[in-house]
Amino acid sequence: MKLLVTTDLFPTPVNPNHGIFIFQWAKHLAQKVELTILQAVWSPRDATISAETLANFKRHFALFDNEFTWYQMPLKMPRYDRLWRRALIFRTAAEKYLQGRLSRFDLFIGQMGIPGGFVAVQLGKKYDKKSLVGLRGSDVTSYLYKPILKNFAFWTYHQADAIVTVSQALRQQLLELKIPANKISVIYNGINPIFQPMEQKVAREYLHLLEGKIILFVGNLIRLKDWHTLIEGLKILFQTMVGRCYLIGEGEDRSLIEKKIEQENLNDKIILLGDILHTELLYWYNAADVLCLPSLREGIPNVILEALACGRPVVASDIIGNREIVREGVNGFLHRVGDSQSLAATLKKVLDMDWNTTSICSTVRDFTWAQNTNHYLDILKKMSLKSLDLP
Repeated sequence: MKLLVTTDLFPTPVNPNHGIFIFQWAKHLAQKVELTILQAVWSPRDATISAETLANFKRHFALFDNEFTWYQMPLKMPRYDRLWRRALIFRTAAEKYLQGRLSRFDLFIGQMGIPGGFVAVQLGKKYDKKSLVGLRGSDVTSYLYKPILKNFAFWTYHQADAIVTVSQALRQQLLELKIPANKISVIYNGINPIFQPMEQKVAREYLHLLEGKIILFVGNLIRLKDWHTLIEGLKILFQTMVGRCYLIGEGEDRSLIEKKIEQENLNDKIILLGDILHTELLYWYNAADVLCLPSLREGIPNVILEALACGRPVVASDIIGNREIVREGVNGFLHRVGDSQSLAATLKKVLDMDWNTTSICSTVRDFTWAQNTNHYLDILKKMSLKSLDLP
């Protein structure tokens, strides 16, 4: 079976960790089907990403035993940048880039509702093929409430032949929006098997870290991650506890975060590390005493799964998605959304407790890419004609 995946959530030269979980999904699914990735790589209108840069990136990226075909299309952001505008640009570019080859695919998959999902459904309609859309969080929790974008999203989700979400909570939200139940499936992400427990001392020595409690945040530096509550909560916590918090990730709010940290005189307590290699996260999770993710909205955060796979407890906001994986007192605790006092108190409770690494790891043992792939294959079989060759 020949599948075409359209997405812009995939590793790029600027951000090799971008959509790394979709890369892992593709890598495992490609062992069972013939998979082609068509990726939109966006750049500002005054910048250019050359074909040579993209080729060098793919050549040196850690592909390992990758078995899928990977096309990266350099595209310019629209003058007035909106996701729905990107969807239209991506749709036109896909036709041009794979001219004469699109009809060869048996099924189109869009990862992330807009633009990838829109493009997949559009191509499916034109070439009379089935389409599947993978929804991961904000494409359900926010896209459906924004002018114009919501029209693109509603059309995409209603016209797709199948939808896969990464959490039961996202599925429930779609049901409340009258998306037919019979085409929505929940398939949890897998966890990269590199994430396993190691001695904290070994991890800290590798990273040259000082003694004391370590809190870790991993994610985009954007408003939806609620960095304001994080910093306010840490300010309260560090009044009575010696420790540091390391922030891994980049985003549009970095300068605001740096300013806030300086205003609160926390420069020696909160350290921004920027993006790091995904494989290096293994050491950071194991060096930390707790992972903290105070997001306002999430699907099923991969960083929580990875931290738990390393045997580290988590403190996360009490929102849909997080409730499906955080088992209070077993692998972490939830705090009240947007409440810095609650966050500080919850972090202190976690840091004061003794945790069982084996018990924490056991809570995510079923989050494997093998199971993820098998579930996808089940859906593809149901969608496919009997004549198509699927294992």
